[in-house]
Amino acid sequence: MSVSSRLNALAPDLVDLGKKLSPEKREALALRIAGWACEKTDAESYLGRARLDQLLNGSNAHSGKERSQLRHDVEVLDEKYFNFQDEDNDGTDSSDSLEWFAKARAVSSLMYSLESQSLEAFCEALYEAHVATFDLSALRRMCRQLEN
Repeated sequence: MSVSSRLNALAPDLVDLGKKLSPEKREALALRIAGWACEKTDAESYLGRARLDQLLNGSNAHSGKERSQLRHDVEVLDEKYFNFQDEDNDGTDSSDSLEWFAKARAVSSLMYSLESQSLEAFCEALYEAHVATFDLSALRRMCRQLEN
């Protein structure tokens, strides 16, 4: 399964959009979408405003160390989600566990957006933003507004 197939199954129109955009526009759009997902899920409370702003500035100068740190952040946030999920003995997710899940997915969207000049990373960034927010309509609206 290719990375873009997850988004293609959900919103093939957004994959098509990514194919039409230049690599630079894909990156700019993915960064805006990831920023929206981080704002909507309050991932800033984990990442810190200054760090989030630095990551969202769209600079191609992001180091491998920064990307590695984001991968680690996703793992930490996922672990928090799993810990809360394990505490929920009735098999349902608590609001606390869902909060950590959403933050993990938003930070994952940010991680992919840093490499989103590639179509695969662009698609993954948008997919993760959707999973973080569960708001496909807003995601589509933002993409349409920002594609120009």
